[in-house]
Amino acid sequence: MIHKQAPMSPSDHALCAFLQSELLVIANEARRRQPELKEAMDGWLADLRAVQSKTAHELSTLLATRKPGLIGLVTEAAIGPGQARCLPCSVNIAMRLVTLIPTVLGDARDILVILSRACTASEKEGGGEDVQLKCLQTVIPLWQNYLDTLVRDDLVYKLFAICFRLCSPGANNDGLHSNKQLESTRRKQSSVSNAAMAITRQLMIYLFEWSTTRGDSTMMVNILEDVCGWMTMANGSSNYEIKYLLLDSGGSEGGDQYMQEQAFCIEIFESLLAIDPKQLEKINDLLSMIKEQVCPFVIRRLDAASDSLPVKVRLWRLVIVVLTEYGSLLPLECEIFLSFMMTRILEEPDDDGRSGLVMVLESTEEVTRTGNLDHLIHLSGAVKDTPSPAFSDLVKTLSKFLLNEATNMGLDSVQVGPYDQSSPKIALLSSFERTGRVAIPVGYPMLLGVKIMQNLIDRASRNDPAVRNILTSLVVNQTKQVAETVDRFCGLT
Repeated sequence: MIHKQAPMSPSDHALCAFLQSELLVIANEARRRQPELKEAMDGWLADLRAVQSKTAHELSTLLATRKPGLIGLVTEAAIGPGQARCLPCSVNIAMRLVTLIPTVLGDARDILVILSRACTASEKEGGGEDVQLKCLQTVIPLWQNYLDTLVRDDLVYKLFAICFRLCSPGANNDGLHSNKQLESTRRKQSSVSNAAMAITRQLMIYLFEWSTTRGDSTMMVNILEDVCGWMTMANGSSNYEIKYLLLDSGGSEGGDQYMQEQAFCIEIFESLLAIDPKQLEKINDLLSMIKEQVCPFVIRRLDAASDSLPVKVRLWRLVIVVLTEYGSLLPLECEIFLSFMMTRILEEPDDDGRSGLVMVLESTEEVTRTGNLDHLIHLSGAVKDTPSPAFSDLVKTLSKFLLNEATNMGLDSVQVGPYDQSSPKIALLSSFERTGRVAIPVGYPMLLGVKIMQNLIDRASRNDPAVRNILTSLVVNQTKQVAETVDRFCGLT
């Protein structure tokens, strides 16, 4: 019995028309400089016109079996003479084929050549943001459909390198004279950068999942070593050599671009740490990297007054992940972070309108609201019913802070005023790209301090004698004002 094959769908007809349109541009460009490529393109155009009136199966067969292969030809066009006009067409074709017809590509290497050439051309010549976005749209389907090829041919590093290059596009803007043109170009570059960061984070999560499933974390650790080295480069102070991703030194030029790259590297580690602590525990090399390189870097950068707000926000978000999820795996680092928080809480208001203080308080509030308090309370093997010194000192610091705030505001006792009912939505820890001075409402720091004390009571003190003991000690031993603070907002007496 002969089965009638399905005719082409509207999407198949659209694909045929799209390929003909793009190939025609390449064929016209290759007419003088690459006659052999022109002849091959004419052959493909003739076959596509012929198959357009046939079945979907015949179209798939043509794309998958015809020699020379279409991807190989458009790669040749992307690297040959006249590539300025051919390269966008090559990217368009690669994006469509890798997304719609995974069986067409015999080797993912050609796709990576096209994407890499597109990145290089846009960096040298300026513009090309639309092409860069199409390159990024190709990355995830390439990983999903050709993972075995990428791993077998050691191409994963090249895929990540392309994404990292687009995270901070270095386009040449010298030809733009008007402020309007320059602003428009910068907006487009920012869109490319944000998209590249999101896709790279997703790709890193895919790599983490693949590594834990296969039980082989070598590739992921190698990439993260380069990310960590790139992150720690500050105006040439680091001598780390990028080994796997083939990236330029992110900190060689300093300025806003370095800050953006550094912020992105911090985001990558935050994303990884937030996936699954139990899985990360199995990867000793990665855990050692977090202990020996990432956490010390975070402490150093938190002490740097020159960091921009976006960098500080990401640093504190990384601290939150460590404190909420890794109290048992990284107890020493957690103690250091808690001690650092205490220092910051009692410092004088900073020069940026107390935004630094607010970030510390927001971080502490989130940790006490969502974290595993049992791990934090009993850091470093504290004896039963006795909290660790770092945790005890943190609670005492909060009480002292609340008293100081009340005194500075001319209040007899701690009051949260109208903010108790209508909390101002400052949320600095969600302000990834906010720049400039941030206006902090009077009373907002006090509100955060009260919320932290409430979190401790609501989540831990009723069931954990260690927390109850320390808070009760404050009521009994501290000054009357602090006792009123704890009594009023924690309800212990």
